[in-house]
Amino acid sequence: MKKKIYLYGLLMLSLLLSCRQEPRRSAELLASTSIVADVVRQVAGPSHTVTELIPPGASVHQFEPTPHQIILLHQAGLIFLNGAGLETRLIKAAVSQVDSTHLVDLSTGLDFRTHPDLHGQSSHDHSRIDPHIWTDPNLVKEWLPVMTRRLSAAYPEDSLIFQQNARIFADTLTALDQWIREQVGQIPVQRRILLTDHRSLGYFADRYGFSQVGALIPSFSDLAEPTARDLARLQDQASQLKVPAVFVDRLQNKALARQFSTDSGLRLVPLLMGSLAVDAATYPDFIRYNVSRICTALQE
Repeated sequence: MKKKIYLYGLLMLSLLLSCRQEPRRSAELLASTSIVADVVRQVAGPSHTVTELIPPGASVHQFEPTPHQIILLHQAGLIFLNGAGLETRLIKAAVSQVDSTHLVDLSTGLDFRTHPDLHGQSSHDHSRIDPHIWTDPNLVKEWLPVMTRRLSAAYPEDSLIFQQNARIFADTLTALDQWIREQVGQIPVQRRILLTDHRSLGYFADRYGFSQVGALIPSFSDLAEPTARDLARLQDQASQLKVPAVFVDRLQNKALARQFSTDSGLRLVPLLMGSLAVDAATYPDFIRYNVSRICTALQE
């Protein structure tokens, strides 16, 4: 009888410990966005849990962590960030909850694009830096050594796995870059024109030979507001250049874009700008989704 009670006690203790440890495992690795999270998963592999903080469709510029997410920040081993000023609010919330050494800025050291109208501002002003690093898979490839190094330091027993996974994903991104070049090569040079809802495709345009002629919101953030004069000038420019379409974020409410489309006669082409989706559940799928729609729209 005593033996049964002893075994029962061990079983209950084991269950209690597993329940107490579960939240820790679920928040082992955090990533700011679904895009960053997917790239971390590619390197970390299935034995490490990665959780994104900002859900798909939510604006990173307006993000405020919930009490549950603050708990996750506190429990996380590492927190991976896109960087380039994208997660200003998240970082502000995180530094009060975690050791700053747990924050991993993946874009440190990259050559950032800056807003053409804000060159006079301080280099420490993140509003002048283009944070949309992920639109160029070659820049995302630059994240991989940073991830591998930080993951290996935290989990040295899996270092070789991280290195192997990073090499495999780097090859995937190289192939993805080649595929993009093949798709873009089918578009006449004079039609490689991008008009977007905000300045979101600059790195992509620079890499693959597009002209980013303007944006409805002349900012790297979708929270800014254009003036009527800005929109009138942009409409005239679009007419002169024979711009075929406006590329907009399909996950955001775009009343401004719909009004511009009505006024200009230009059709709206929805893209995924800042997060993954059910029909583009991985980063390579995200890129293929957007490139396919861009190329189709510009060839028609």
